[in-house]
Amino acid sequence: VQRPAEVPMDLVVLVLGMEPSPGTKKVAKILGLAQDPDSQFLIPSEESGSNIISNKPGIFIAGACKGPIDIESSFSEGEAAAAEAAAFLGAKVMV
Repeated sequence: VQRPAEVPMDLVVLVLGMEPSPGTKKVAKILGLAQDPDSQFLIPSEESGSNIISNKPGIFIAGACKGPIDIESSFSEGEAAAAEAAAFLGAKVMV
């Protein structure tokens, strides 16, 4: 018979499985974006050293298209992607 036990933990995370939406998969195929072979989530360019620059110039990836991510990090990545897009376009706008 198993009895309840207390186990000290710093953090407990409960997550359901997640897979990319059919739209993400379709866009990745059409645009030739790199995907993780196992999960099919989009993956950034290895050469760029950035987690938002895709393998295709001018296409930036952020948020849940790359895998499970919290809202705060999604916002941060979105801002970074917007800044990268502005730089790519040569824009002089504040993001």
